[in-house]
Amino acid sequence: MMKKITAYAEKKQTGIHKVVAQSNHDGGRIPEELSEHADRPLYILIALWCCRQKSWVGSKQISAAFAITERRASFQISYILRKSETIRCQTRKIKTAGSRHLCQELFIEHVFLTPKTRKKTARPHCVQTPTQENTCHSEIRWLLSRCCTGKPVS
Repeated sequence: MMKKITAYAEKKQTGIHKVVAQSNHDGGRIPEELSEHADRPLYILIALWCCRQKSWVGSKQISAAFAITERRASFQISYILRKSETIRCQTRKIKTAGSRHLCQELFIEHVFLTPKTRKKTARPHCVQTPTQENTCHSEIRWLLSRCCTGKPVS
């Protein structure tokens, strides 16, 4: 039994290591067949991988293929299900042996890849120049906001 564990630990895992920009997110491994899409978000990579499997896929398979936790894989499944404009898929809930809860599985039919867009640059803050009409409205608002004391103005 101990020999199997050490042999498994020494097994070389193939794929590209995904480095993420956010410090609160962990990276993962991208399977070699998806190396051309390595710069895409993780949920797109998972959807592409599931589509190539041509079968029902659960969080355990996603976890093993992408070297992420099963919990994170289930979060990715939930995210994929909300992206109906990008990913066409079916879902089913199954009860696994020895478990009391239902697990979701995906069958990805198609992934609509959009062209890669450049990062949007921040637009400069627009400053409105006061016009005669804006100035009049602001003066009227100021006059109306003053409280009346009842004393005549000299």
